Amino acid sequence: MGRHFGRRRFLTVAAVAAAGAAVSFLPNPFAADDEKRNGDEKRNENVFFWKGVALGSGAELRLFGVDDRRAADLVNKVLAEVARLEKIVQPLP
Repeated sequence: MGRHFGRRRFLTVAAVAAAGAAVSFLPNPFAADDEKRNGDEKRNENVFFWKGVALGSGAELRLFGVDDRRAADLVNKVLAEVARLEKIVQPLP
């Protein structure tokens, strides 16, 4: 408990945490493309699904009735807003 938490150590920890947070927003290449929870195939035909971490917790987005290009654009805008909010709402040291 009496160890000194110096500037270099803090910057290293902060950089690793930021890199880990940034990686969590990347799309998961191992995610199943055809997720079917209720067996309703017709409903899942045009669903864009994103799963990751936002504001320190698990999060998922489901966009219905939107083509893939538009959905990716919307998800990127949402993630940019989440990143902006995470900069504002940082835990106190």
